Amino acid sequence: DTQGPTSSTVEDCASVINVVDMKFDGGISAAIADVFEFAVRDIVEKEISDVLCKELGALGDVISDKLLDIKQIVEPYLGEDNSAPNNPLSAQQQFGSTAPKGIELFDFASTDGIVNFGVDAALKEVDKRLGEVVRDDNGRQDLGVNVLIRSFLLDDDGYVTVPLDNAPVYRQDDVFMFEEASIAIKALRLKGLDTFTRIEALDVIGPQTLQNRLAIKSLEIEVEVALGLRTSDEAFQVGPKDQDGSDNPSVSETLVLKASVRNLDAAVALFIAIDQGKFGDLQLGSLFHASHIPPCILSALHGVELTQLRLAIGDMDPPTIESLSSNGLTRVTTAAFEAITVMYEDLFLEALPTIFDDTLRPLFNDMVRDYLGDGPRSGCPSLPDMTNDNPVIDLRDLLLQPEDAAAAGGLGTSPYGTVVGMLKSLVDDALLSPNGKGVFPVNELVVGPLTKRQSGAEGSLVIPGDIFNEAVAVDIAGLKGMMEFGIFDVSLLHLDSISGPVQFLQPDGEHVLNNGATFGGPPKSVRLSAGVLLALGGEKQSMRNELIVSFELTSVELFAAILMKMDRGSLMQFPLRDSLNPYCWLATMPAPELSAYGVRVDGDQDVTLALNEIRAVVQRMKLNVECVSCSSPGLQEWSDLLSTPQAIDDATDVSNMLLNYGTGLLDGGFVQVLIDRLLNVAAASCPSSP
Repeated sequence: DTQGPTSSTVEDCASVINVVDMKFDGGISAAIADVFEFAVRDIVEKEISDVLCKELGALGDVISDKLLDIKQIVEPYLGEDNSAPNNPLSAQQQFGSTAPKGIELFDFASTDGIVNFGVDAALKEVDKRLGEVVRDDNGRQDLGVNVLIRSFLLDDDGYVTVPLDNAPVYRQDDVFMFEEASIAIKALRLKGLDTFTRIEALDVIGPQTLQNRLAIKSLEIEVEVALGLRTSDEAFQVGPKDQDGSDNPSVSETLVLKASVRNLDAAVALFIAIDQGKFGDLQLGSLFHASHIPPCILSALHGVELTQLRLAIGDMDPPTIESLSSNGLTRVTTAAFEAITVMYEDLFLEALPTIFDDTLRPLFNDMVRDYLGDGPRSGCPSLPDMTNDNPVIDLRDLLLQPEDAAAAGGLGTSPYGTVVGMLKSLVDDALLSPNGKGVFPVNELVVGPLTKRQSGAEGSLVIPGDIFNEAVAVDIAGLKGMMEFGIFDVSLLHLDSISGPVQFLQPDGEHVLNNGATFGGPPKSVRLSAGVLLALGGEKQSMRNELIVSFELTSVELFAAILMKMDRGSLMQFPLRDSLNPYCWLATMPAPELSAYGVRVDGDQDVTLALNEIRAVVQRMKLNVECVSCSSPGLQEWSDLLSTPQAIDDATDVSNMLLNYGTGLLDGGFVQVLIDRLLNVAAASCPSSP
């Protein structure tokens, strides 16, 4: 039975004090005392022993009373009344009747609009990726969340360390025989975060409520604590004065507390009401710095509440305390915790779920409330002063990790923060690098869902119905009648066939971004098709042909190098609400002065946006013509001829010639004039531009 003791007593105290030597100061009296000091050693030893037993006896009574208090403290969390978890939708239901007027909150349950659709797709994909079984770098199968944590958070020993810089957690005067006692946490270390056995993340159970369920095989917690003690005047004292000259010496001790649990099962529900107005006002520059993100996000929340924090533990090991300077203290405290665990383990395990849900959860909600919205501690940190820096963004320092930026010729000091570089690195690794099957995840995670939203089929864009249809009267060489030409049902298939090498926003120098990919790699060729109507009706003859004309493009290589000179101030003050407005992004690049004809007044003006280079090459193109309803018999023969190897080679040569001609036009001055005009109207088309 480990339900705890019901009574305790201190029956006896035995101490052994050995006084090895005694020295007296004070003239002839001290000299006489030194001669006979051996005779008074027993008296001194007995007096010290009596004082020690008296103090230890009092300490024993205190400890006994506290041990008995433990059960009384825990008992309210036991019993059938506390076995049911809190309602995860409690805040959502309460909020439904008190929703603020004039505030638009983000709805996680809605998929209307590109933002809601994107968030919904992202939440589902995060849940899927974290919970599915994948292979790590060593070829071992594991849950995605474990592989992700192992790759980005844990050190070589499997720990994640959270430095807390001596965060104070306790200070009390007159504690037992001490004038003052204080406790501060120096660091927190966790091991076992990569032992998830189940995770159901970010499940939307209400418009503003997300629920998470998880199970962890084992978790080790290590807390490094700084313990400070100052003795009182009444304490038995031997030794020199403290450094400040007082008779009350202080002691500083570093302790390492360790605890481990197994078979941890948790359910966490979070109500989060995002004020879309305040969220849209957040500036990108603040969010570029990782330390600014939590306070900035919290300042944009109308409310946040942990509505459920249910934690159950299958088993636990006795906690240990290790003193870095005293082996004796380590042994005593470890033995004490082992005894407490033996006495109260079942009690703790039974009460723990309710303790977390009914005690720690409200503490978290009370603590975070001051940081929300207009709370006393709410606020998004202001942008750092960059008045002496280059007014034009160096894309290497913005988009690359510091070491990569330095290698590419940038400063490598993260002048714009580390968040953008970290996100780009994550995108490159998670989306633009082939998985174990050689497939680029961007096809399944991005292209597939977006195209399915438009057409209902992954990888396909479809424009149904008539695109063009025109009928005209003809009278040529005695041929009279009506000629009809139409294009309908245009589709572009297999867009989810991106293959490498892939470049996305890859800096090339200070202000150039390279972008490139290959579409339609084997076995999925990109297919562009359209219905074509050719009809002629007359007195002497008539024909009507409905065809499906398609182009099968294999390995289409696309590349574009874009020159971008973004104004630092405009980018840093860019509000989140304008993220989906392309004109607002264009407005971050200074516009050239144009003449009345819409061309640059001074050809030597600095170019801030341009297509430096664009290329398009198709490795193989096959033209197919399929008759749906044809009255002209020669069309079928034509279709067969187009399928010959020679026809495919000729079609490929012609397509590359046309692509080369088209990209040459895009590289020319005509397109630059269009870009310059776009830059000039961008500010007027962006709601937040001055």
